[in-house]
Amino acid sequence: YRVTEASNRRIEPGIFLEVWPLEMLRLRAELLHGVNGHHGFVANLGADLVGRFGRVTASAGPRLALGDEDFMETYFGVRPFEAALNGLVTPYRPSGGVTSVGVSTALSYDWSEEISTTVSASYARLVGDAADSPIVKRFGSENQFTVGASISYSFTTAGW
Repeated sequence: YRVTEASNRRIEPGIFLEVWPLEMLRLRAELLHGVNGHHGFVANLGADLVGRFGRVTASAGPRLALGDEDFMETYFGVRPFEAALNGLVTPYRPSGGVTSVGVSTALSYDWSEEISTTVSASYARLVGDAADSPIVKRFGSENQFTVGASISYSFTTAGW
């Protein structure tokens, strides 16, 4: 079996809700369903304080991630035959629930009405059955860091 980049990609269509109860408070929720890699449900919740300073927008806030049993089994479970083949981990069957808690930050700069760039950083701490997985204990870490950068182009269609 050969692992390729294409086989590591996850496709998770879903729904997304963003609400601004206050001018500087953004609440987000998304519910996703895996169609490859896993066939479970994943939910991500977040709240951000958002400040705009001229062309710069800064945001930061807490995050909560949840996964159902199918998602957890795919990414954190170890089947008995996998444990026997590997020899370094024991079988493990996680339950669904909270997978991580953390914080995310982003800083965006608007070069024009159409073009912006964003840099972001986030920290997530695996918790519950995700943190207890022998995969995490033996090969990974409960502490997960992510950094990113993007360039965005926005456009509008006349008459819409």
